Amino acid sequence: MMPSEGSTLGGSGKALGSATNSTGRILGMAAAGVAVASVGVAPVFFANAVSYLAVVVALACMRPHELHSAPPAQGVEGRIRHAVRGLRREPVVLGALALAFVAAAFGRNYQVTMAAMSTTVFHRGAGGYGMTSTVFAVGAFAGALLAARLPRLGLRLLLTTACIAGALEMLAASTPGIDAFAACILPIAITAVVIDTTVGVVVALRVDAGVRGRALALLAVTSTAGTTIGGPMLGWSAQHLGARASLLAGGAVCVVATVAIGLAVARRHAGAHADQTGVVRIATRIPAIRWRRPEPGARLPRLGLDDAA
Repeated sequence: MMPSEGSTLGGSGKALGSATNSTGRILGMAAAGVAVASVGVAPVFFANAVSYLAVVVALACMRPHELHSAPPAQGVEGRIRHAVRGLRREPVVLGALALAFVAAAFGRNYQVTMAAMSTTVFHRGAGGYGMTSTVFAVGAFAGALLAARLPRLGLRLLLTTACIAGALEMLAASTPGIDAFAACILPIAITAVVIDTTVGVVVALRVDAGVRGRALALLAVTSTAGTTIGGPMLGWSAQHLGARASLLAGGAVCVVATVAIGLAVARRHAGAHADQTGVVRIATRIPAIRWRRPEPGARLPRLGLDDAA
């Protein structure tokens, strides 16, 4: 197998795994919305608790002797420093992590914005939330299929999709009815899965194998922190400023942050390229100096400015 072919297969595997993970999370949220409208809140919480048994069984069925891992650095502090150094060398990964935080805080709290729009704006209650959640689930499934078939998942696709998602959120904030709102939710769900998948692939494939697990763990912490911080903020703004204003502000923040992150990463790349080019240009103009012991009694030549030019 050629190296490029192995890299392509690895990227496809990462994309498929990340798409599966993102789809499961979003489909679970959508199914919960439908179930809450049908059977109530308590049975949904009970079913969610029981579902963790499947995770326990899956972990128990793992065969540790078939796992392969890179030798870690010595000590916990050494491993953390090693991971931080690895991430600092990759501005694309840092940009993806920053975008994951912003998207999770202001663009991924759909359970808050859809519930607020359904109940306070369109006055459709749990039924409206269940309907929009179903539409969101369909879009998530379509997004997973799209993400798995994309030939290349990189920062350019991530920035473009994040800008589209933010613009769609602002458009959804101005919809006159719940049907138009659901029509905006469908492409938003598609972009959500593509963003999650692309972030996971960028972080996993652009770092060294020795820090890959810690980089993915940092991505999970970043996304969780963004959701934890952004959820109460969007809920507060929806209560005091209105659901439309909350959704509009979240989309605007996502667009502005995406543009800022893209410019920062481009500037970092341009600076590194300029520094490297400057070093090469200076190095090629420095003459090679060979030291030779002078003969006894010989006068050393004076080095003038013309000779050094």
